Amino acid sequence: MSGLHNDTSHRVRVLGISLVSVRRAVHLLSVTAYPAPFSLAIGRGNLLKLCRKTDPPHPVSDFVAAPHADANWDLVLAFGFTKPGRYSLNRVKISYETNGQKGWQYEHLNTTVTVQAARPGTKPQFDGCL
Repeated sequence: MSGLHNDTSHRVRVLGISLVSVRRAVHLLSVTAYPAPFSLAIGRGNLLKLCRKTDPPHPVSDFVAAPHADANWDLVLAFGFTKPGRYSLNRVKISYETNGQKGWQYEHLNTTVTVQAARPGTKPQFDGCL
């Protein structure tokens, strides 16, 4: 997720991300922060495992947006799917802290993912490190 903007007069630190209204077969595996610009939209593979040297991840709490500014961080959400199907990933809930107060807001992803069962003997795919 990129393009997040802080409208407040205080810095905002992201504390966590959670899924909203998804089917039971969808799991949020990890949320990591990367210095912007990080140009991954939707990819396949284990970015955290395979790209750790070229694209070191940061904890989501490193994501801080300065007052009245665009964030200098991008968030990467890794999803797992336990069975084939068509999945709508419409919203996530972002928990944050600003000026000593905790809050949350929704961010709209408006993304649909189609998952197909792998044929026997299929090897994992990976889109590659950036």
